[in-house]
Amino acid sequence: MHMKTKTAIKLVFGVLVMLVLFLSIGLDKVASSIWSINIPLFLLAVLVIVPLAFTGSMKWWLILRSSGVPASIGFACRTFLIGGFFSFITPSKVGSLSKFYYVKKHYGTPSSTSFSLAFMDKVFDMFVVLAIASSGAYALSILSSIWLQAALVIVLFMLIFLVLAFSSRRFFVAIATPVLSKLRFLGRALKIGDPNPAKIANQLYDPFSCLRNKPHYFIGIASASVLYWVIYGLQLTILVFALGASLGPMTGILMACIGTAVGLVPVTIDGIGTREATLVYLLSLSGISLEAGIAAAAVLFALTHVASLAGGVAYLADPKVKAS
Repeated sequence: MHMKTKTAIKLVFGVLVMLVLFLSIGLDKVASSIWSINIPLFLLAVLVIVPLAFTGSMKWWLILRSSGVPASIGFACRTFLIGGFFSFITPSKVGSLSKFYYVKKHYGTPSSTSFSLAFMDKVFDMFVVLAIASSGAYALSILSSIWLQAALVIVLFMLIFLVLAFSSRRFFVAIATPVLSKLRFLGRALKIGDPNPAKIANQLYDPFSCLRNKPHYFIGIASASVLYWVIYGLQLTILVFALGASLGPMTGILMACIGTAVGLVPVTIDGIGTREATLVYLLSLSGISLEAGIAAAAVLFALTHVASLAGGVAYLADPKVKAS
């Protein structure tokens, strides 16, 4: 099936899930809940976008600096927002990897290294989200069925796999080489002269190897990633309060990460629909009405992508894009 067709199907599916949510709960109820939102608290949730963008940009800046890329904070912020824009329009947020193009273009960093740095940014986020989501699934006692227990086992397996993959070059190369051999287009996309899968795998691992020798950078990147998702969870908590309900900060953080983890499953564009349905269900476990739950999820979705729109503006402002 053609890639554009797959993308269109995922977009339609996500929109249908959202429509089912709104229609099953009642558009009038959801609209009434949104219109009754507490304005000061809503504005506070809007302002949270700033520390979110700053924290994400600082994490990206630290990743670049850990491999010797002399990037400025301004460059890191601009490319982080552009990555967020492409993340918004691609399944599983893979568009965030587009940042590698700008690193290569502005600093002459080898294609494989640039791509690996962008991949590292995604790996840290995935690791933190999955770790918080798996602990949240247990803490919120939502493991009442065999399916949810199986999901937790899968998440834990993924975490163990990530730790092994990025703590051992041999393990990483052994796993990545057969994958890259089936993705020959990656070598062409990165414009690597020698598309040897084993060689590419070794090159992709270089930034991770470099980071292992710089524990202060590792701690800084991990801390920034954790802080980013904590702030994101607090934004959800503020919105719930703005809608007249109540939610503990820690519970909000756990729920936000569980919703994000479900949204990473590549069945819709940017997790649209699946993430919101998960949040509605989780919020209902805390006694929050369905209309308030979908309202909170919808407003959170809108706020999350305000920065994505800013990234779109930054992308269109790029001279090369203007020229084309």
